[in-house]
Amino acid sequence: MSGVTNQGVVGYIANPIASFPSNSITIDIFGNTFYRNYSFGAGDDTGVYWSDKIQYSERQMLFIAAAIGKTLKGKYDYGHKLRSSQSFDFKIPLPKTTTGKIDFAFMEDFVHEIEKVRLEEIERQNEHELNAYLEVTGLSNYTLTKTEKDVLDKVKNNKIHFEKYTYKAVFNRIKQGRRLKKEDQKQGSTPFVMSGVTNTGVVGYVANPVAVFPANSITVDIFGNTFYRNYAYGAGDDTGCYWNDQKQYSKEQMLFFATAIAKSLKGKYSFGKKLRSSQSHNFCMILPTKNGAPDYEMMETIIRAVQKLVIKDIVISADRRLTATKKTIEINE
Repeated sequence: MSGVTNQGVVGYIANPIASFPSNSITIDIFGNTFYRNYSFGAGDDTGVYWSDKIQYSERQMLFIAAAIGKTLKGKYDYGHKLRSSQSFDFKIPLPKTTTGKIDFAFMEDFVHEIEKVRLEEIERQNEHELNAYLEVTGLSNYTLTKTEKDVLDKVKNNKIHFEKYTYKAVFNRIKQGRRLKKEDQKQGSTPFVMSGVTNTGVVGYVANPVAVFPANSITVDIFGNTFYRNYAYGAGDDTGCYWNDQKQYSKEQMLFFATAIAKSLKGKYSFGKKLRSSQSHNFCMILPTKNGAPDYEMMETIIRAVQKLVIKDIVISADRRLTATKKTIEINE
């Protein structure tokens, strides 16, 4: 049907409708143009274009679809809708040979070159994403070590001993932010955190003289949304800040704490029941335990292993995307 979301495909149906052939082009009432390499049905807001006399290649049809889309761009809307019956005499610019015929060979080669450029872009993007994730996590690769594999097996088989620890036993500093209304916020360079999950609660960057909380701390808002912060920031009165200025917890340990806190608070707070950090001192989180104390080494290993698994999933997904693209455009390296 009309629209650009999912290229206009609104669903899959079993109704006895007319089926249009693959290797055709659709143009909706707004001029949105798409090539189809599969058979399909279409609503009355969509025109379908194909040839049963000339066997155009897929790349030639892609070129023609792009040319049509460019000629129709911006000309149609709700007040001025396009119907296929109006379009027979519309013209599109296509390359010609020196003898004045349509240069199908050029169209084929041109689209082929674009496909190769797109593949190179995807490959560069995949490499960039991998390097970015490795840099953020401080990892050199995403291969699990034997220790990490062993720890994940223990997690899977419930062979790690956990105990409850109060928030105040982990953090010697638990502070609430201070109220600063959005209309009073002056644009600056200090990240300002308020309640919510969008952008991990960062609503903007302020120049107001607010209390600045340290990097390597955790915020918990009035709804229990919990985030680790590896940067200094200000916070509103709907956000509690948790850190320890006597123990130097690692980033991985803090990430584990944040996860444990989030799990302990999940589903308990809302607009009708808001959380304040002053209430949370004796709340408990569950942590790995060794010799009667939190097993910090175990926490770090678990977090590193999880990070590697996530990065591995991203790499696999990216490789699948590249393979699917190669298969779609049938490029042989």
